[in-house]
Amino acid sequence: MNQLVEAASLGQPEYVYTSSSLLTPEVSNKIEDKARIIVLPPIFTCGKLCGLRNLGFSRVLAHTIGHIPVIHEAGMTGHGGFRLNITNSAALKEYASLGLADTIMSIEVSLQRLGSLSRSFPPFPIGVYAYGRLPMMLLKRSPNVGDSDGFTDRKGKFIRIVNHGNNQNEYELLNPDVLCLSDRVSDLEQAKLDFVVLKLSPGESVKQILEMFENGIKPENNSKLRHTKGLYY
Repeated sequence: MNQLVEAASLGQPEYVYTSSSLLTPEVSNKIEDKARIIVLPPIFTCGKLCGLRNLGFSRVLAHTIGHIPVIHEAGMTGHGGFRLNITNSAALKEYASLGLADTIMSIEVSLQRLGSLSRSFPPFPIGVYAYGRLPMMLLKRSPNVGDSDGFTDRKGKFIRIVNHGNNQNEYELLNPDVLCLSDRVSDLEQAKLDFVVLKLSPGESVKQILEMFENGIKPENNSKLRHTKGLYY
């Protein structure tokens, strides 16, 4: 909740992605410009979206191609997520024609390839994840025992488990290493990206992460927290 309010108050992000579990009437009263909030439920129905639309929210992240007509049916605007796995110009053109406002590209595509994409169709902003713990997989059952929020693997790395809202049959495993491209901003610009997405974990400061990117600060690795450049190189 604090991160959501902080991000919206800074005035710098174009949009703020947030879990649908936080989008309550209480939150809608704290966030004046609701068009800046993109709802991020992992699984949703048109009825769920209509309820959020009635609270004043209007933008939704589309995880799959099947989400797009559901979003349109609810009278809301769709933004493409990385799970659409867009890696080439043909797919980019096709998703643009389906009426998305913009899209996050695949996390498995290189920055070099992104810079060479053909974008001769009408403007369709593209971006990438530039910071955060990327999801490794979705599960119908938690691999964890007890009430903790994660487990330690055989290499001694802590893997966080996220349960989405009230759905007890949907869990997400997050990569123990944090993706961070704060010291590669020039590479992001050369890739002709229109935006980047910063995915914060609980307890992280929105302002601090933004300042890392604004000043090109390289993340410091330590024994408990390791950083990666992902597959972009």
